[in-house]
Amino acid sequence: MGYRMRNYPNIDKSYFNPGDYVGYSAGKVWKIQKYNRGWQASTKYDHKYRVFEGVNLQEISSKLYLFDSEMKGENNDVKN
Repeated sequence: MGYRMRNYPNIDKSYFNPGDYVGYSAGKVWKIQKYNRGWQASTKYDHKYRVFEGVNLQEISSKLYLFDSEMKGENNDVKN
């Protein structure tokens, strides 16, 4: 896929789409793209699309981490 970014353990740069990123959470690969004023991560999870928005990649990384924890039953404080 891409190569691991030093600051974000669950996000890689996309090898095929320069400028895009891929994230990993809850056993899924998330497409991360820049949009209007921030970033958006999306994937199909449990037969519906899940989307997280953030002002920067650090916020997206945190939301993916919290979602992963919630799906493992470790945390119930995921905010979209």
